[in-house]
Amino acid sequence: MEIQIFSFTSSNGISNTVAYKIILEGDASECLKSEWKSVLSSVLASSPSRIEIDLASVRKVDSSFIQSLIVLKKQSYRKGWSLVLSNHSPALLEYFNLFGLIGYFRDVIKLSKNELAPY
Repeated sequence: MEIQIFSFTSSNGISNTVAYKIILEGDASECLKSEWKSVLSSVLASSPSRIEIDLASVRKVDSSFIQSLIVLKKQSYRKGWSLVLSNHSPALLEYFNLFGLIGYFRDVIKLSKNELAPY
């Protein structure tokens, strides 16, 4: 699993806000748990206003990865920042569909008619 992190800072004259875009590529499974936890800890330590996770290149997911996304979403509600999952891969959508999680994350999911057929 490869993880790329990009940060963006903006200022409104009174305070600075930090937003992150995290791009994941490969298999999101138990074996990446410590690396993923480390990345999230460092990102959350900066009190972000927004985190976007690009999932287009995720080939495989497991329950521990999905659980981390659920915990992250709950934290975003509690702490008042925005979590956006973007470019959902077929593997992730299959898992979300299986466990009824598509509506939970409330993300915009863009699919062609061919991609939409299984759902």
